[in-house]
Amino acid sequence: MTTTTRSSHNLERKKKAPNLELRFPPLPRTVSEVSALLAQQTDIPDTPELTRIVHNDPMVAALVLKRINSAYFGIRREVSDVGKAVRLLGFLEVCNIVLASAMMKLRNVVKTRAQERMFEQIMQASVGTASYATELTNFLKMPNREIAFTSGLLHTSGRLVLLHNRPAGYERLWKSGKPGTMPTAGSERATFGVDHTLLGGLAADHWNLPESVVQVIRCYLKPGHLRHPGLRSIALAVSVAASATEQLCMTPDNNHLRFEAKTALRILARTSNASPQELVRLIESRRANVKDYMATMIYSS
Repeated sequence: MTTTTRSSHNLERKKKAPNLELRFPPLPRTVSEVSALLAQQTDIPDTPELTRIVHNDPMVAALVLKRINSAYFGIRREVSDVGKAVRLLGFLEVCNIVLASAMMKLRNVVKTRAQERMFEQIMQASVGTASYATELTNFLKMPNREIAFTSGLLHTSGRLVLLHNRPAGYERLWKSGKPGTMPTAGSERATFGVDHTLLGGLAADHWNLPESVVQVIRCYLKPGHLRHPGLRSIALAVSVAASATEQLCMTPDNNHLRFEAKTALRILARTSNASPQELVRLIESRRANVKDYMATMIYSS
């Protein structure tokens, strides 16, 4: 996408947003660096550059080593070399770890203990959705699936923008809802005149992320608004992933919940030549893996 086209998209989004005098929390530079690597879409990914990025961030390096040495990968001998860990995990997996770790560094937007709990819940939704979106798009062999993790991870970034700009008001709105749930987009619009999807799109644009990611974040609750069929499918997957995370992975100590399919899943199945039952089985079978990934990324950062 040209700079002119991107700027016009951003201008239109800003016109639709009330004047909140927005301040965006600073996202670590590693996010734009990794996003640039993902956008290259070359036959041979730039693994040496990715290894350099990981080496330069001790927190990310520790997470990469923890991930490769987890039971999920079944490595017989402990890996202590970051470069080897990057090669074994694979380019895309390590990019995802870098992005998730960067999101955790936005913790400084919170000021109170109540907001800390809100931040943790937002991160659970972010990381779980990113993981499930990756599972779904890989299973369905979708084009553009390299942006699924980033889009899923940042689909809640607009909530952080609200928390950063209107902390007291957003905390009140959060507490007014059902315990254990996040405010709906409708309640956000009723209170602030704008919701987290629009603000998330503006934040992603401010952080210079790919326009495709901006569009998916902006439209994940209304995928039909996207004209590009590939991006529409990714947005559907993110929507399903967000629902799966909320239903299956954010209720403590309840591993017997079943996934309740919603409209987005049925549309995703129809457009991907899969059955809804197949996707439900996939979602339920990956629950332990997603929860493990959430624990690694959130509570080890």
